[in-house]
Amino acid sequence: MTLKVRDAKAALLKKGFRREESRRKKRDHEFYFYYHEGTKTNCWTKFSSSHTDLSNSLFTSMALELQLDKTQQVKNLFECPLDEEGLKEILRAKGSIRPKSSEP
Repeated sequence: MTLKVRDAKAALLKKGFRREESRRKKRDHEFYFYYHEGTKTNCWTKFSSSHTDLSNSLFTSMALELQLDKTQQVKNLFECPLDEEGLKEILRAKGSIRPKSSEP
């Protein structure tokens, strides 16, 4: 299965991710970080500027970056069956994000 990089990026932006430029002079990757309640988390991934398609071989490394257990979860995140709430549930279960802060 291949997926267009532009489609994957668009899906992430709809689910609470923000694009950040590489800090290096040589900008060969675009980084996407997940923000929870306005705070940057350690859930992220990167896309090479030279690729237009994502192949199955990239999904394993992206699963680790995104703190997902299965490559199918990555595919679901990009293809939209896994929405932002579903991602939050996974990250909460792993202790990567805290439960939603309660109102005073």
